[in-house]
Amino acid sequence: MADVSVQTPIKIVDPTTDTLEAAVLALSADNVVATTEGLVVAAFPYWFDGATWDRALGDATDGLLVNLGGNNDVTVQGSVAHDDIDADNPILIGGHANVAAPASVAENDIARAWFNLNGAQMMTLTATDGTIAGVTAAGLNVDTELAAALALGDAVANPTTAPVGAFLMGYDGTDWQRIWGLIDGDTVAAGMTGFGMSGSDGANDQLITTDASGHLQVDVLTGGGSDTPATPVVLDTTIAALAAGVESTTELRTAEEGGNTVALAGIDLASSVAARWEITQVDNDVSAIITILFTQSGQSLLWRPPHRAYTTVTFGATGGFDGFQVLGTNMDTSEAADLYATFYTED
Repeated sequence: MADVSVQTPIKIVDPTTDTLEAAVLALSADNVVATTEGLVVAAFPYWFDGATWDRALGDATDGLLVNLGGNNDVTVQGSVAHDDIDADNPILIGGHANVAAPASVAENDIARAWFNLNGAQMMTLTATDGTIAGVTAAGLNVDTELAAALALGDAVANPTTAPVGAFLMGYDGTDWQRIWGLIDGDTVAAGMTGFGMSGSDGANDQLITTDASGHLQVDVLTGGGSDTPATPVVLDTTIAALAAGVESTTELRTAEEGGNTVALAGIDLASSVAARWEITQVDNDVSAIITILFTQSGQSLLWRPPHRAYTTVTFGATGGFDGFQVLGTNMDTSEAADLYATFYTED
């Protein structure tokens, strides 16, 4: 006997009222009321909260709602910490690399950061309208770091800002003066300043001068030892046949200088044999040694003091001899000697 298929419609009703209990709903639209009765044939999402299943919430505008926590914080981070090696494609913050500036975007649009091809961020100082005039109007231009250029002149006080200029100037102890440039033969007018060679007089600096030809001019000061003496005296003295090993006595001396101030400028000494020379100053027949010298046979010696202040003596007006004297000793053991001494004295 063949199979017989029987199709019997089924209706779900309330047995006490015989009213339709539920109906199959078509879920082709949003905003289905939660209390709608019917046999729902759909896949509504449910989420498990750890204990029970809850319907997934959403709204008509944003769709599925996601709870990000009490502060709605979202943390995005890579797997590489600061100062670690760049590996595993960590999340980096960057921008658009280009040699040219990016095109302008509309107001309130997203704008990418601009980097050069080496990864350095490019920055352009600009006003809101992006024009040079706007930079000036916005007060972004700076011109207060350097002083404004001024016409230079003499007697300029020490600047408090960097001066704008390259004129050579020298400080005179109070003000800054322009340095004059001169050539040979130019007249130096009063008030002209410049670089020059100077020397100290012990208290102040004094300029060193030249003559009309540019030669260094040196003025010899009185007391310097080389100016012309008022009363120069040259006196030749000699002693003949001084016995071997004997010292002279009064033969080699100046004239009497009692009561005078005399400077011994120098003595020329010579001997036919080796000799010892004792140069002395004598006041009232009392000798004081100035220096002792030696010469070889036939040798001449020109002795000069370092400065005549060392040999300037004021002699007393007494009865004994007053003046300069040389005591010469014949150093030969057998031969007699001739000794010569020339005195140079001045007042």
